[in-house]
Amino acid sequence: MGKATLAAVGWLLLAPAEQPSGEASETGTDAYAGGVAAPTWPLVQGSRYLTRPVARSARYLDHGVIAVAVAGGYPHRYRLGFALGLFDHATVGVTTRWLPGERAPRWSPVVALALFRGERVDVGVHYFQVLHAAFPRERAPAAHWLLAAATFSHRWVSGGFDVGAVHARVPDPALPPDRAVRAPVGQWRLGGGLHFRAGTRRWGWIAQAFAPHWMVELAFEVRLGAFEQRPRGEWAPSGHSWAGDRGRPRRH
Repeated sequence: MGKATLAAVGWLLLAPAEQPSGEASETGTDAYAGGVAAPTWPLVQGSRYLTRPVARSARYLDHGVIAVAVAGGYPHRYRLGFALGLFDHATVGVTTRWLPGERAPRWSPVVALALFRGERVDVGVHYFQVLHAAFPRERAPAAHWLLAAATFSHRWVSGGFDVGAVHARVPDPALPPDRAVRAPVGQWRLGGGLHFRAGTRRWGWIAQAFAPHWMVELAFEVRLGAFEQRPRGEWAPSGHSWAGDRGRPRRH
């Protein structure tokens, strides 16, 4: 059973799929004589998918791109972020800060999953924490956010909204006020916010705000190519909003 499964996976990855008869190959000529269709390998098709035009997303990174960000805001004061994009749909990373008086740096995971990424719109979900203890002597984050996001892009700007749930530490309502702050409890609430990005494929400013447990910040982010499939460059603003537009004619 195990050998059969491995064989099936290998066939799916390596077996060629035929093009229509007489259709030219990538080089502009038929790969085989007599009108036999040239094979198209699934791995090559995957590479094409990772070079398709997509918007400069505020929430999701292109495949093989590493993002480094520094942000300031409320209530966490500041944070540093590091993230990696995989397959154009998954973004994984960490965010951290270390304030005076803290025994060790605080850190938390950042995860985003894009359900759809197009040239003008992207939709998905993301999770993050607020690196701030809501109560003294606690190391628990002030809030955990799990949100769905929709972003609309035009040229070098994009903006959108987030909606979902937030789990936060709040004073226990069953206790008197003087004791409630010393015995916080977890509470789920509906939450949401807005986000905005301005910049190029390689750098940009990201502003975002969330409620009802307020979190507001402004971040500067640099995106570096590690093993991306799209062309390098595009540090300067251009008239397009696509991530793969380097080879397209520029507008004047």
